Amino acid sequence: MNSIPIPTCAWHSRVIFVTLPAIFKHLR
Repeated sequence: MNSIPIPTCAWHSRVIFVTLPAIFKHLR
């Protein structure tokens, strides 16, 4: 399942980068 950890890491980074601002907006 962990054949391609690099793309998964990039995907996680992208998700966090997009979810962080969304959470901040929701909190405010």
